[in-house]
Amino acid sequence: MDVVYIIGTGSKWDNNELRYSLRSIAKFGANLGEVYIVGDELPHFVNPYSVTFIKACDITTNKPALNVYYKLCRLFRLTKVERFLLSSDDHFLHHPVDFDKWPLFYKGKEMPKYNSRGVGDKRYTKTMADTRTFMEQYALDLRYWEGHINKLYDRAVWEDLHNPVFGEGFAKAMLGTEYGISCNSPMAALMHRKYPELLTWYRKDIKLKHLNSDEDWDLISNDIAFSIYDSAIDNGVAAYLKELFPFRSRFELRDH
Repeated sequence: MDVVYIIGTGSKWDNNELRYSLRSIAKFGANLGEVYIVGDELPHFVNPYSVTFIKACDITTNKPALNVYYKLCRLFRLTKVERFLLSSDDHFLHHPVDFDKWPLFYKGKEMPKYNSRGVGDKRYTKTMADTRTFMEQYALDLRYWEGHINKLYDRAVWEDLHNPVFGEGFAKAMLGTEYGISCNSPMAALMHRKYPELLTWYRKDIKLKHLNSDEDWDLISNDIAFSIYDSAIDNGVAAYLKELFPFRSRFELRDH
């Protein structure tokens, strides 16, 4: 299974999140295929011969969902990638997994509505609400497919999202809403419909703000992966990542 990273314009930790995420998939991911990185600039430590880099700068400052959509469009247009796991640089595997058996994950019973509480800041909440509205329009499965873990993507389903049935509504929702809509939930819901043989698993979401309590360790001890907030770098996670993944992966240059 191929893995695709969508990255931004740097990070608080000088892109080391990506370094350790790459080490995690190299260490724990069985049946790892090609790795693609889509973003403004390839981080200085990445071996350019070990990945396929697609240059794609952010096109807006206030619609991150639209930036992700644009970068995915570039990926599908410029490569022949078929099925892959979409990752962020702050996603880390924690136990061995078989990428070829990766399921569709969801983290809640239903997509949130605009007046929902506890689903993030205003921009994220509005993005999810507008995503739900689009999905309701086409009677798509409204499970909350937005967990902080790698997400299964498929070229044929991406093409379905742009066909005459969905395309006009998808473009209208993406471009005509305040912050855009997420690609992840429509993708997962359509994959669930198109490929009923795929496993669909409920998973409690894990995104750490720190790693300095028994509760934190309990969260990640039995799960296959976790994600982090920026604040976690200064609160125990950076040291843990260095301990968990001490060895350079094939995706890094030797002088870094």
